[in-house]
Amino acid sequence: MKALYIDQVAGNPESPHTKNGQTIKGAGVFEWNLLSALLEHGTYDAYFAPGLTEEKRQALAQEGLSADSVRRLVPVPLWGPPPIKTEDKVVLLTAGRFLNALAGIRQKLKQFNAPVCGFVHSINSPRIAFALLQQCFAGLSGADLLLCSSRAGMKTIDTYINEINGFLPLELHYPARRALVPLGVKLPSTKQTTGGTLRQKFSLETDACIALYFGRLSQTSKCDLGPLLVAFSQLLRKGKSLYLIIAGDDTQAKEAPRLQALARELDCNESLMVWPNPSAEDKHLLYSEADFFVSPSDNIQETF
Repeated sequence: MKALYIDQVAGNPESPHTKNGQTIKGAGVFEWNLLSALLEHGTYDAYFAPGLTEEKRQALAQEGLSADSVRRLVPVPLWGPPPIKTEDKVVLLTAGRFLNALAGIRQKLKQFNAPVCGFVHSINSPRIAFALLQQCFAGLSGADLLLCSSRAGMKTIDTYINEINGFLPLELHYPARRALVPLGVKLPSTKQTTGGTLRQKFSLETDACIALYFGRLSQTSKCDLGPLLVAFSQLLRKGKSLYLIIAGDDTQAKEAPRLQALARELDCNESLMVWPNPSAEDKHLLYSEADFFVSPSDNIQETF
C-alpha cells in the first residue's frame, strides 16, 4: 500500500460556510487547493487525516470537496499510528515549510523510513531563515523534500541554506532536497460569457480594456497600490481607454476608502472600481472577463 499522511486537513477559506467575515489569506487558499488536487488526482491508496471527525467530513463536503474525495480520507488518531504494515510505503506531508514538525511526527509514529515533504509558497519573514536553521537539527535526511513554487523563491531558500551551512559542521548541513514545482491553477467550470456581463454591470464601453489587480488589500503584508494608481492615472491622461479593478480581501486593513480617496486626488476615480471582499463567484467572473492581470510585486514574497 502507498499512503499519504496529511498533517492537517484545512477547510475552504472562500466557502460561504466558513468565511463569516474572516480574512482570506493566500496560504489558506493554497492549502485548500492542495488538498482538493491531491484527493482528486492523487494515486495513493490511502490518505491519512489525523483527528478527522465525521463533523469535519460533512464540513469539507459543504465547502466543496466531492463525495469521492471525502471518502478517500482515512481518519487516524492524533499522534497515533496509522493502520499500515511494515512493507507499506508512507509519505508525510505538510502544506507549509515546517519539515521539522513533520520529522517529529515521523519519530512519534516510528515511521523512520517515511520521507517528509513540505512547501514554500511565500517568503515574507526573516523567521524563514531561523526555521531552516532549526531543520538542521531535526533529523531530516536527503530523502526529505522542500518544494519551492518559483525560481526566485528557490534561489532565496538556497541562499539562506548556503549561509546557514557556512556556520555549521558538515554533519549538520541542511539535508533536505529542494525542487521547483510552480503553483497550478484550477479553471472553474463556470458558464462562459461573451465578456458583456462585467462591462454591463459597471456600464463600461464594450471596447474598454479592463485591468485587474486581485489580492489581499494591505500595505504592510502585501503591497502599496498607490504607485499603481499613479501609473494608471498617467495612462488615462495619455488617452488610453482603460478601466482598473482592484479587488481582494479587505477585512483587516480597510484599504478601500484610502484607495478611493487617492484615486479622486489623481482624477482617475471614474475609471476605477475598488471591489473589497468579493465572493469566490465574483473572483471567477473578474478573472474570466478582465483583459489582463496586474502584478505590481517587486520582491520575492509572492513566489508565484
